[in-house]
Amino acid sequence: MQHTLTIDIDATADAVWHLLAHRYCEVADWTDAVKRSWPMTADMVPDDVTVAPAAPFPGRMVVTPLGQLAEVLIEWDEEARSFTFLALGVPGIVTRSTDKTTVTPTGPASCRVSIDVEMELWGPLSLLDPVLKRSISGVLNPFLEDLKRTAEAPPSSGARAVEMDGARLA
Repeated sequence: MQHTLTIDIDATADAVWHLLAHRYCEVADWTDAVKRSWPMTADMVPDDVTVAPAAPFPGRMVVTPLGQLAEVLIEWDEEARSFTFLALGVPGIVTRSTDKTTVTPTGPASCRVSIDVEMELWGPLSLLDPVLKRSISGVLNPFLEDLKRTAEAPPSSGARAVEMDGARLA
């Protein structure tokens, strides 16, 4: 099953990339879609999973409506502003789940964020494809809306403040 969600944001690609990638482990600071988040250490990564060599950290742990998940960074491309994580701890009908996030400039002060979700489902449960797509959208659409609100909000708006390289975003 593949599912892609996108959102256009009126903020620079660099600022949004910094929030998504360099503040990756602090996602709970700016979205209600994640209740808690914290960095993974290398010893938390299973032996059969390879962390992207260029990734600045192995991944993060998150508590979401789906439960507690480990999100291990398996691809990282700073120049392309793209990373992919492998989700561990997903429900048993999912045998593998990855999310690729890409930030693409669309103008000097605007960008598009896309999240490409790929899930492999166990056996005949692939028939649940439409149900899972609705469920994924139900989690990721609020996440993307929170990202847009945080990235676009002026500092005086009262939106959650997020520190970015000494400057405040939102």
